[in-house]
Amino acid sequence: MNSLVNKQAGLSLVELLVAMVISLFLMGGIVQVYVGNKSAYNFSDANARVQENGRFALDTMATDLRMAGFWGCASLQDDEDGDGDLSEENPQIQNHLNQASPNYEPEKHDFLAQPFVDATVNDGENGSDSITVFGARPGQTVFTGDLVSPGSGPLQVEANTFFEAGDIVLITNCFTADIFEISAVSPDGTSLSHSTVAPTDTPGNVNLNNPCPPAAHCLMDKNDRPYTPNNAAAYSLQTITYEVDLNDNNEPALFRTVNNRDPEELIEGIEQMQILFGVDNDADGTPNQYMTSDAVADLNQVTAVRIFLVVRSDADNVLDERQTYTLNGQDILANDQRLRQVFTTTIALRNKTG
Repeated sequence: MNSLVNKQAGLSLVELLVAMVISLFLMGGIVQVYVGNKSAYNFSDANARVQENGRFALDTMATDLRMAGFWGCASLQDDEDGDGDLSEENPQIQNHLNQASPNYEPEKHDFLAQPFVDATVNDGENGSDSITVFGARPGQTVFTGDLVSPGSGPLQVEANTFFEAGDIVLITNCFTADIFEISAVSPDGTSLSHSTVAPTDTPGNVNLNNPCPPAAHCLMDKNDRPYTPNNAAAYSLQTITYEVDLNDNNEPALFRTVNNRDPEELIEGIEQMQILFGVDNDADGTPNQYMTSDAVADLNQVTAVRIFLVVRSDADNVLDERQTYTLNGQDILANDQRLRQVFTTTIALRNKTG
């Protein structure tokens, strides 16, 4: 009987303590593995988001920058004297607007010889630059009816969804061009009206050629180069600005503004943007040097744009210590433990003709 009692005795205190110590070691190992995996996951997730945000931002900006200075076939004329001023070879590029507008800047849109890209330096969030491009919006519609001279009736074009009332439009047949405001668009987009009656917040149209009815808008007399079916097209002009600012969550983000309307947040996590212009001093089509916009003497010599974006992770404490990154040749120590990466690209202004 005594031997049975001895066999059923519990663990001794020493054995319990040893078991507990072993368990603590095992639990410590498990916790360490968990913490390590969590840290690795947080870093991988932050890195993936930074990569995605940076690439998306650059791809979107590159698409718009490549359209800078696009004026349809009006910009394909020969520059006979090589000075970059196409208005000399074509004096009939005419502006019919009677006042400025939020989606039209006369000094940029009136003449093909004007620079079609501009920038500001260190005036944005975290000392960011901003950049603005000018030109025609992608998409065109072709004329389907003759425009009698002087043309005061609606423009007949292919069915489209490119235009809406208030748009500033360029029409061209590769030899001549007119710029005016659309006052109304038919539901199927096949008829574009251009009267002199317009809301007070739009530029409206003004008659530059007589005789024209007071309430109608007449385009230029182009008996020598008339707008006829399939040999003329219409484009909507646009101004696009990119800048870094704080969003509603007080986080830095890249904003895109079209035609000076309310800025739209494009992507969060863009902490800083720097812009350099590639200047072609010898007119060989290749930039000789890159500099900030305030150092460029003649914006008409800009043939490329170099963009630097500092993209940061949403979460802090992703890294064990503050990161040092390089922006345009300068080493910068971050003020927190977020993950940061610098994205850069150089975009050729392919519509540059001068």
